[in-house]
Order: sequence, then C-alpha cells, then structure tokens
Amino acid sequence: MTKTKHLLTNKLAGDFNQSISEQPESGTGQEKNRLAAINQCFLKFDVNPDLNIKLLTDLCGELLAGDYAFYSRLNQNMLHSLGSWHAPPNFNHIEKPDGHICYDVIKQGSNEIFFSPMFSHPTISRQTPMCIC
Repeated sequence: MTKTKHLLTNKLAGDFNQSISEQPESGTGQEKNRLAAINQCFLKFDVNPDLNIKLLTDLCGELLAGDYAFYSRLNQNMLHSLGSWHAPPNFNHIEKPDGHICYDVIKQGSNEIFFSPMFSHPTISRQTPMCIC
C-alpha cells in the first residue's frame, strides 16, 4: 500500500468514525453491523477497479442475504460477469446477453430501480431458475 493511499484511507476512516461517533445513539445491532461491513468494504478498496467491483458484489450478496450476486457488464456484445458471489459451479461468466435480465437493466440505461414482472411468467421462470425469488 502506498503511503498516500494509506494516509487517505486513515483520513477517510477517521472522518467516518468521527461522524459516526457524533451521531445520536440509535439503530439496531443489525444496522450497526451492516454499517461496519460497508465501512470495512470501502477500507479494502484498491486502485484496481475490478477488485473493488468484486468487493462490492460480495458485500451486496452478504448484506442482502442473496443466494447469488453478480455484477455484469456488456463488452463487445457479450455479457461479462466481473463480480460474482456464490456463483454456481456451472455459471458462465461470459455469455451472449439475450435473455438475461441484467442485459435488460443495462439496455435501460437508467439510475432508477428496474422492475420486471417477467419472473411471474412460467416460461421465463423455467428459463432462468437462478433469478427466481
């Protein structure tokens, strides 16, 4: 770790801890545990964006208590899962995008929440068993 990065990390951690200590005592133990997990995740960030994506994907899977978590990106007309958490052994990290819900999210190109009623449709549910809730 470079000295500059170490100093920045310590400064961020100090600022974060100070702002937390200035807050009135509230929240449940679960909220505090989640906040601590988020803090630890950010403190592990590196100059490598792929590692940071992996860290965030892991964090989301853990905090949201998911079966799987993926971060996918479209690259050269193929869907690349750059971050995965608890991916099944047969999971393809590079695939054609058609038919994947994440491709629909990427095509939408929005910062808004994406909702798809497709998963209530029996055909879609059979085709994408990993996405059934």
